[in-house]
Amino acid sequence: MIIPKVAILLAGYKGHKYIYEQILSLLGQKGVDVEIFIRVDGDCEIFSRLVLQLDKEYPNIHALNGDVISSSGMNFYKLILGITNYNFDYYALCDQDDIWYSGKLERAISFFKTDSVFGYSSGFTTFSSDGLKKSYSLGSQSQLDYMFQAGGPGCTFVFSRQGFEYIQKYLLKHDRLCSVLAHDWLVYFIIRLNGKRWVIDSQS
Repeated sequence: MIIPKVAILLAGYKGHKYIYEQILSLLGQKGVDVEIFIRVDGDCEIFSRLVLQLDKEYPNIHALNGDVISSSGMNFYKLILGITNYNFDYYALCDQDDIWYSGKLERAISFFKTDSVFGYSSGFTTFSSDGLKKSYSLGSQSQLDYMFQAGGPGCTFVFSRQGFEYIQKYLLKHDRLCSVLAHDWLVYFIIRLNGKRWVIDSQS
């Protein structure tokens, strides 16, 4: 049985509060082989030091150089464009405060049943500072939904290899788009605008 290889792209800024619990949830993904690429935005000494330590301890965790403090969107754009390894079957985006269910990637991959599917997103669960838990199920797609909203939060996005390469090439060709703050909306917009398939999973 061939185990899918997944690159997890984690964009962070002062994310040291969550990093260890988060990394354990990413490394604990079932049915997949993961490599984690972490880009720290700006000069955050504590977070940078922890990420560099993880890079040393785990061969499948890679610390990428950040630069000036920008925005979440710009951090993700630079992370996406900085990946030159195309040996992965799938690519996933990860926010710095995510904790993933152990079957998240395995379930996401099950939706890529044909080569025509470029992107995937799902419902999600949030926790407030007072411990309140709330789950959100995404609605179905409509013909022009991508003009007004993303296909869910970017932290749920997974791409096929060809979907990821398509996004990279599009951003390189239209580099002014990297000024758009909402990276999750822009990525969804690019895929849907150009007639590529995106599937939405209502389950968190």
